[in-house]
Amino acid sequence: MHEVIAFVGEARFLEACDWAWRTSAGTGLLSRAVEDWPNGLEMVPHEAEEMVWTGRHPAANEAALAFALYRRMPCYGNLMYVRHAFSDWSDGEPARALFWREYRDLISDPDDRLADPVGYSLWCDYFEGPEDVDEAWAETALHPETTQLGLERILNHSGPVPFPLKADLYAQLIADPRWHPFIFTSLLHSRFDAYGALDIEAARRFLQRLQLPADTEGLADLTQELASDR
Repeated sequence: MHEVIAFVGEARFLEACDWAWRTSAGTGLLSRAVEDWPNGLEMVPHEAEEMVWTGRHPAANEAALAFALYRRMPCYGNLMYVRHAFSDWSDGEPARALFWREYRDLISDPDDRLADPVGYSLWCDYFEGPEDVDEAWAETALHPETTQLGLERILNHSGPVPFPLKADLYAQLIADPRWHPFIFTSLLHSRFDAYGALDIEAARRFLQRLQLPADTEGLADLTQELASDR
């Protein structure tokens, strides 16, 4: 990390870390007002990555450094480069196993500032792509190390996940009403996300079983959509 900080400049690095911590909660939410990074700080994650992914060290070591950097500066800009590296890791690669451990740990973290960019990354980098979604779902939503809080967040970002995968999880959770708001959000995004995946008939059956307040945001819209889509 010392080399990364020296390359970027300590003052700029610390300022970028501070800005990331102040703005990372709510990453990817349309309702969040996105603030531009001041003083050219938006370039700091990109500059830092030049010292992380050098190819001079084992992939697992570079991945560990990347996540150490993310924990200092939690922003999606850092996770973008992890995604680029992930594409080169084969099954069984230690870096790949480390990656999923870190994602499970971060999505389960009580601090939204650490978890939210990871949730956004899962949604747009791994759940939307057919080449990675099965593995991503198994390594996060279905993995025993993922906490209940982590699973809540995963469901909230699961719109693009193939519906049979989600339906199997809904069936396991639906007997407990505490999961109903998160199953609903998953169904809502499955219908309205740009790459949402939904089985209309199955979604109707799940929705009918959910115990939700009548004024739940999006409930009327989803009910109407499912009723009109034959």
